[in-house]
Amino acid sequence: MRLTVGDAKGRALADKRAKLSQFFTVDELKGETVLVYKDLGLQISWTVVFLVEYFGPILIACLLVVF
Repeated sequence: MRLTVGDAKGRALADKRAKLSQFFTVDELKGETVLVYKDLGLQISWTVVFLVEYFGPILIACLLVVF
């Protein structure tokens, strides 16, 4: 999930549990503020990225040596 201000490429709100008043000044909150919600879909964990990045080439090299 990603929340941005204004449009899809606007400023992203980092903390999803924080109140909007922490991100904006009082003057900005008095006017019309548009929040855009985007579902980022299924994400993989950093552990999977690490394993593929470092052990993938080692396994491929071992397979090339064996065959």
